Amino acid sequence: MDTWCYDGGAGGRSAAGSGDGSAGGAAGAADLWLDPDLAALEALSLRVRDSVLPHLGSGPAVYADIPVHLNVGDLLINQAAETLFTDGGVDIRERVTLGNARRLLRRQRDGQAAILLHGGGNFGDLYPHHETFRQKVLESFPSSRIVLLPQTVYYRDRDRLRHDMKRWAAHRNLVFMARDAPSLDLVRPFLGERAIQVPDLAHYLTRYPTRLTPVRSAHDTTLLVMARRDQECAGRHWLRQDSPVFDWEDLCGPEDFAGFALAARLIRLDDAVPLPADPLRGWYPIRDRLVRKAVAHFGAANAVVTNRLHGMLLALMMGLPVQVRDNSYGKLTNYIDSWLADWKR
Repeated sequence: MDTWCYDGGAGGRSAAGSGDGSAGGAAGAADLWLDPDLAALEALSLRVRDSVLPHLGSGPAVYADIPVHLNVGDLLINQAAETLFTDGGVDIRERVTLGNARRLLRRQRDGQAAILLHGGGNFGDLYPHHETFRQKVLESFPSSRIVLLPQTVYYRDRDRLRHDMKRWAAHRNLVFMARDAPSLDLVRPFLGERAIQVPDLAHYLTRYPTRLTPVRSAHDTTLLVMARRDQECAGRHWLRQDSPVFDWEDLCGPEDFAGFALAARLIRLDDAVPLPADPLRGWYPIRDRLVRKAVAHFGAANAVVTNRLHGMLLALMMGLPVQVRDNSYGKLTNYIDSWLADWKR
């Protein structure tokens, strides 16, 4: 079953274990059940709102590094972020992705617009193209308010961690949101009180329960097994041979792949020659359809076993118990210990 561990396009295969630059935890350490706690979920959604909105200010903002791909975990974060911005009256003037980064970087700004950088689990040296973009933002907008939305921090190379964080520390007008305690511990020595701990933004979707209620399900599954296939895979030895296994991309149909390809093409075109209309306008309906498919798929289950953080969070927000298996460097264990420790069975 270890053949499931293939390079899903984000880079080479990663060895299990934490290493010097780890945000903590150990691969495969989490083998436990979590039971959903509706009151605690509500508290986490409020904590997201009350932790994020005060740092965004009342002026215009740019939302950058928006995900345009088929990883529904990132799409949940994006959907939650946009919902939070709308509810909080945040004035998003422009949206950019890595694919059309020059829309942001080519323009001179006066520092009045805050730059909000998408959250998730790509801060570190596993996904260097994201950090390369963020470093360009830091250099290009030295006086702008920069807010990094909640991220997990993981570095295999401690020297690279120091190199990157020194550049972050040089920017004096920023807020760095770490989404677990070990991540905060890594960046706090460089950033001091500019680094804070905030739960994953996806929790905010708990405030909209109709989005997490499946309309229908074509599946007949009692235990849903979700296992990642990318470089954060820590091995598949825990999978039963008779268990059907899926990952996010398995939920996508031909219309989703076609819509993604068209959206990506328009975004690349916008990077070269700015389009009059926002190229993300056509992508967001696809994003919402993929989220609905994920909700429908999870809605057929009585329980979930997964090594994906947002597989775990989506199940819990839908009221499903989860058996947790960790990724290659302890991401899920660290998140559980930071926010969900009382949910352990």
